[in-house]
Amino acid sequence: MTTGSRISDPEATVLMPVWNGEKYIRDAVESILCQTRGDYEFIIIDDGSTDGSAGIVSSFTDARIRFLRHEHHAGLAQRLNEGLDMARGAFVARMDCDDISLPARLEKQLHLLRSSPETGVCGTWVQTIGSTHATVWQYPVGHDAIKAGMIFGPALAHPTVMLRSDTLRRHRLRYSTDCEAAQDYEFWMRCIRHTRFANIPEVLLRYRLHEQQRGKTHKGRQIDTLHRVWDGLFDSLGAQPGEAERTVHEALALWRFEPGPEFLHRATAWLEKLCRCNRQSGMFAEPVFSQVLAGRWLELLRHSTGTGALKAFVRSPLRGCLRLGRRQKLAFALRCIVKRHG
Repeated sequence: MTTGSRISDPEATVLMPVWNGEKYIRDAVESILCQTRGDYEFIIIDDGSTDGSAGIVSSFTDARIRFLRHEHHAGLAQRLNEGLDMARGAFVARMDCDDISLPARLEKQLHLLRSSPETGVCGTWVQTIGSTHATVWQYPVGHDAIKAGMIFGPALAHPTVMLRSDTLRRHRLRYSTDCEAAQDYEFWMRCIRHTRFANIPEVLLRYRLHEQQRGKTHKGRQIDTLHRVWDGLFDSLGAQPGEAERTVHEALALWRFEPGPEFLHRATAWLEKLCRCNRQSGMFAEPVFSQVLAGRWLELLRHSTGTGALKAFVRSPLRGCLRLGRRQKLAFALRCIVKRHG
């Protein structure tokens, strides 16, 4: 591999914390060093790894790499904040030690951010690797759609993002160390108050699925953080959910649809309530917000059975928010009838 030279005033900083990532880290590092744009520094922070991660990173001689090694494990949020404080680039790109960035990723994100000065956070679509079937995760593209999508969870992939450094400094934006799981979601909800978001509608990162991922090993704490963010959103909307409604929202957000008409009824009523609250509060742009809710509702209907799904489809005002043509709506109604008698 060609050894890059250290840049005194890099346009971008790539930030990659590492913790026991020896299995995949070599591929991750090489994917950054092979980018089509070379005017960047690459900060790698080892968070007290006990495997061979540090040795693998040290084997690279590329001068663009700034490697910082810690003896003790402090957690992702603290190491990300440390890296943000070290970063010299006008833009900071995130990277995880088990993923692969495609060669043009940095170049395309830099182009978008330079040509759109009001945008401070830019993500991309991803393709999953490490499982039997590769899947493309298509995140919403425009700012209003991304913000509306946040009602259910992060609407951009954390390891794909590039952030504008001066936006982070001006508004003192850092990751919360109280949210070690799902800290990106909580961070985005603070960032989006101060800048616009965008996703490039193109796969520019291969996202690895494996059993050691942080989301799988910290599931309980992740759910706690999700509820903390949701509660803040509900307060801003004036929704004031009861415990049953909070449970329904979690199920909808995590795609854990329950069979039977009772869950369908409760979920439909909750989504209709969110629509009404947003019309009063104006927190999210319309009709984008209602369309996001209706899209989740449509998926719920597709998982439901005949009569109940058809009645909900006909009676709920959410139907008017669906971006379906007349023929598509008719086809859905016929599908419900066939499913009922099947």
